[in-house]
Amino acid sequence: MCPCDERSAWGFETLDDARYSFDGPDPDLIRIYVSCFGPLAVDGETFAVSEVPARGRTIKTLTSPQAIAKVMQQLGWRGSVVDLIYSNVVDASARAERNARLRALGSLPVIPGASSLDACTSSREGPGKAY
Repeated sequence: MCPCDERSAWGFETLDDARYSFDGPDPDLIRIYVSCFGPLAVDGETFAVSEVPARGRTIKTLTSPQAIAKVMQQLGWRGSVVDLIYSNVVDASARAERNARLRALGSLPVIPGASSLDACTSSREGPGKAY
């Protein structure tokens, strides 16, 4: 369910046996979006984005601007974030090249309870790492 091709780097995943702890009615299923790129890893260290809430997180966090700065540095981009986004929208070959470079900064996600990351597995090589 993770369509990781040139057009999409995200999949829609159902978590098996997940527990819901918010006010309101219990959902029939709990679903998440999964990045087939996996968590950001720069210079051998994996980071999570601090604005995304999580309990029991065991990896270091970066703010969104800090994560974007690390990615831009890895790409060698010296312009603004807006210019980078615009370039990715209008230049498919530059976008594909950047995606290939960024794919190397991620690791295949291993998510307990996620039942079907086969497409993500086929889009990457190497062992997965738990978030």
